[in-house]
Amino acid sequence: MGAIGYDTAVALVLGENIGTTITAYLASLGASTVAKRTAYSHIAIKVIGVFVMVPVFFKYMGFLKWLLPEYMDISARIAFSHTTFNIIIVSLFLPSIALLAKFIQVIVPEKVYKEKLHLSYFDVGMAETPALGIQQSFEAIIKMGNEVKIMMGWLRKSISDTDENKNRDNKIFRKEKELDLIQKEIVQFVGKMLNGTLNRLFVRDARKQLRMADELESVSDYIENILKLRCRLSNDGLSFNKKGLADMLELHDMVAEYLDNVLTAVQTNNTEILTKAITETKAITHRMKRTRNKHLHRLEKNETSPLQSLNYLDMLNAYRRIKDHTFNIAEVLAGEK
Repeated sequence: MGAIGYDTAVALVLGENIGTTITAYLASLGASTVAKRTAYSHIAIKVIGVFVMVPVFFKYMGFLKWLLPEYMDISARIAFSHTTFNIIIVSLFLPSIALLAKFIQVIVPEKVYKEKLHLSYFDVGMAETPALGIQQSFEAIIKMGNEVKIMMGWLRKSISDTDENKNRDNKIFRKEKELDLIQKEIVQFVGKMLNGTLNRLFVRDARKQLRMADELESVSDYIENILKLRCRLSNDGLSFNKKGLADMLELHDMVAEYLDNVLTAVQTNNTEILTKAITETKAITHRMKRTRNKHLHRLEKNETSPLQSLNYLDMLNAYRRIKDHTFNIAEVLAGEK
């Protein structure tokens, strides 16, 4: 304290305002166009603000000394000078915000190609703060789970409707690609945290999230596979008979409810879900075998064609895999894997 004078300290504060912009710049590297424009706006405001202040620096100091008494603690006076500077530059830029926006758009033009999807709430900087980073990646897991449930609802309609709805089917295909990207971002984000120094609790949670993201992405893959099988059947001018369709929809409802129960447990961190999951997965397996046997009986009686049978059995197998991946999520939540 007292090594430098008040005037010098205020001058250093002005320089520090420019120096801190490097953080925003580094955070924008590799980010979207909007993120880069935000960082460049921050830099422009700080740099222009300091250049405006330099010619009137001594008058600014005179104003501060007039406003603040000499006996006030110097650290408080320095902090006040910093706050006053920021208030002044914000007041100067508010009337010309539209002009600043156009200037930044020239510096950072819109990319001519479509940018990759990024989670709007996924702040890469949070990877350096494990407690906040783990929470952000958990929110991404919850988002994946909600999207998968939406896909299951759309899939049921696609299976039950006699008329093909291309718009709905395309939404399922797009949603599957979106989940691929979300999983990729989770892996990159959590992987960055794991490369740092984390305690055992954070490492355990991070590994759980990686597993859950992988299982959920696999569930979306099999939902897409079931839809492709239904589309193939429609393209061949075929459809399931009423009994076969009813059995398939009953199985779908069982798997969808099972998936919903496990994902609700994930959201509420219910680690006791495994016991219920074991019971439900056995019930689904039993129903699946029963549905398969009933279908084979219909095939023997020529109530369905071999091509229909091939698609039907492949769809049953895809539901079995959805059930398996859902059970894996319950095991991960319970700490079994």
